[in-house]
Amino acid sequence: MDTLWCVLECIVPHAVDFISVSTVGLEASPVVGTLVGLRANEARYFKKGYSYVFTVECASIAKTITDWVHSILNEERHIVIFSGPLEVPCSCSRKGAESRSGSARSVIYSQSF
Repeated sequence: MDTLWCVLECIVPHAVDFISVSTVGLEASPVVGTLVGLRANEARYFKKGYSYVFTVECASIAKTITDWVHSILNEERHIVIFSGPLEVPCSCSRKGAESRSGSARSVIYSQSF
């Protein structure tokens, strides 16, 4: 049952609640406590500043946006991140990499270091 739940969590995007913080989607990281706090802060920023509900999905589904962010980091800043991302904001992946919308920093901080 746990495996099925993990698969469903990865397929279905979920809203990040910054009031009751959850580790859903970040369990694979050795620094889960830090990532949870950063993700909650990001959700609070978008809710307070833009009245936008911050929604994330599994990075394996949003391959286009993670490739786009990695290429920008590599080409413009010469930064190479060897670990894979855990989550991506849905606004990024739904609109595609061509629109360049959403928060690229969310892809970065969700890395499992």
